[in-house]
Amino acid sequence: MFASGLEATIKKYTGWSDRQFTLVDWDAHDIVFRSYSKSKRIGVCKSIHGLWHTGAQKVLFGIDADGKCPCCNSDLETVAHVFQCTEELVKQHRHEKFSLLEKLLTKSTLSKPIRECFLQGLQWFLEFPQTVMPSPLANTRGNIHPAEIVARAAYHEQTQIGWSQCFSGRLGRSWGKAIHYTTPGNDEVERRKQSDTKVRWLIKLLLKFTLEIWKYRNEILHGATREEQRRRFTVMLKDKVVEAYGYFHQNTAIVSYRNRYLFERKTLLQRLQGDDDALLGWLNTVEVAIATNEVEQAEARRNAEKFFQPFREAGRNKLRRQRAQTIVLSDADDDQDFPDEESMEQIKTEGIHSPASKVVEQLEAEVPLFVRIDRQRPTPIIIDPTKLFDDTSTNAPAVYARGDISHIASSASSALPGPGPFPTAFLERQFSTDNSSYCPSRRRDLPIEHDSITTSSHSSISIKQYISIQRRKVPESLSFPIAEGTEMQFTTDSSYCPSRRRDLPNEHDSITT
Repeated sequence: MFASGLEATIKKYTGWSDRQFTLVDWDAHDIVFRSYSKSKRIGVCKSIHGLWHTGAQKVLFGIDADGKCPCCNSDLETVAHVFQCTEELVKQHRHEKFSLLEKLLTKSTLSKPIRECFLQGLQWFLEFPQTVMPSPLANTRGNIHPAEIVARAAYHEQTQIGWSQCFSGRLGRSWGKAIHYTTPGNDEVERRKQSDTKVRWLIKLLLKFTLEIWKYRNEILHGATREEQRRRFTVMLKDKVVEAYGYFHQNTAIVSYRNRYLFERKTLLQRLQGDDDALLGWLNTVEVAIATNEVEQAEARRNAEKFFQPFREAGRNKLRRQRAQTIVLSDADDDQDFPDEESMEQIKTEGIHSPASKVVEQLEAEVPLFVRIDRQRPTPIIIDPTKLFDDTSTNAPAVYARGDISHIASSASSALPGPGPFPTAFLERQFSTDNSSYCPSRRRDLPIEHDSITTSSHSSISIKQYISIQRRKVPESLSFPIAEGTEMQFTTDSSYCPSRRRDLPNEHDSITT
């Protein structure tokens, strides 16, 4: 009857062994199931295999957090709890349906021992869910009447299968044997037919009781009449709308910026004034917007992780190299284990061939050449104005700054006599050699405005005016030690030498000031 996959599934959820599985009368069960219409088979199949949408099922699929019973609101709602709920209204309804079942069995042609054993087992499961008894005992125990003996055998067999399986239509084969043995008549074939018919009627009666219990549970949850169901549905929709607005005000990032109009276009009171269709459509749209936002955020996180991965590797490699250098430079008495040369070379090559180094090389290749050249230009000379033409002490070293490093001119302590020390301002002055600073007197290398550090290339004064200004700033003569205790002064006036050699001592230059 069953394929191997379905048989394995039934054994898994019922905890049966192979022997227990063969104790069930599957032939009668199959005939009863096929007697239902196709529309009814769905509900019957769910009740047989325990696929009701109970609280435990909601917890399993993440629909509900606690999965409590909607009737008693105290325990986890399972399939067994539906038959054993202790809420007063549920117990009253269950007793009414069980009394009806008992009346139908009493009116039937079943023998009294079979009827009593069967009802006792069902009542034990419904009324004593927390019993400490390992299994119920038949009320016909100790009797030696043949009908009572076969009834007691069927009772024990059903105990092995499970009395909860009776409400799924899974009865043991011994019930059919007991009914066949207690059925009057001499025709064996007719007695077999009657016993099979009674077993199928009994299975159908149990399935009807099961569906009545589940129907009453749904009426408590959703309402018995259509008006009550609609009212409860409206209340449920409004509760979900209020909950959705609360989540949005706590965290506006549950939806993307483009979908915030779902909460900002209307207030909560305006939204609750809509009908059921409007509320249901809005809730479905919000659910889709939240799911879409989660997918987009997950994609953004993956892209960010992929983008920053080379930089993280570069940071790890840097820390690894720093740790290696710390170990190498540590004291010889340190007890730490020093890495060998192969490990150090591996650390260096990892930094060279890592993805981060490739990114840096690519960035350097994309930087324009003139930008890199501009970064490599030397630091401009910064002249200390307090040390310009300091003639108070000719032997004092002249101090000037190049960037943030101070340079001190060495004193004239050389063995060979020569000029020096020169004033810093005179030595560090830059002279122009371009054609734009050529003067009519053919005197080259005159500092003019064209040679300033500014970007302007226009001279506002003439060369003569510039020379006169510089003469007022620069002293008339500079003294250099030439020999021991002797001094020769060089003039800085504009005297012209025929050989075009400037600032050479000649007869026109006076030794005195």
